Amino acid sequence: MVELFLRTMLGTAGYKLLELYVEHALPINIIIFGYLGLIYLGRRSYQSMKKALQEQLEKAINKSPFSKPETWFAKILQNPPIDWEKVSASTKIPFFSPDNYYWFGFKNEKSMIKHFSPKRIASWYAQKQYAQKQDKANAAENNPATSK
Repeated sequence: MVELFLRTMLGTAGYKLLELYVEHALPINIIIFGYLGLIYLGRRSYQSMKKALQEQLEKAINKSPFSKPETWFAKILQNPPIDWEKVSASTKIPFFSPDNYYWFGFKNEKSMIKHFSPKRIASWYAQKQYAQKQDKANAAENNPATSK
């Protein structure tokens, strides 16, 4: 009864696919979970590299990087103070996977420059500025001295 229901709902091709999956479930699941594990490691690697790049940027500039345009970040990234080897050395994993990116980039200078674009870096600092404004607003609301 259940088999007949599945066969009619999935059709012949869908039912064959289901049979293939049931027959080879272990290797298929190992591949899927292995891929997810690699994505997780890649994200951790990316976060380490992001932190190292932010430290280098903040050390190389004297001004506040908040609310700066992309062109400003493009000029900073083209200057020699950014040491991509230090950014790469911040993690031992040979690949990285940026947020909202479900594939890998290898840790070479060309790939890092592509993924750490001025647009992406400007968005980091725009998000931080927004978060700081929110924190200040929340602190003002929770402060009994300023509430009415």
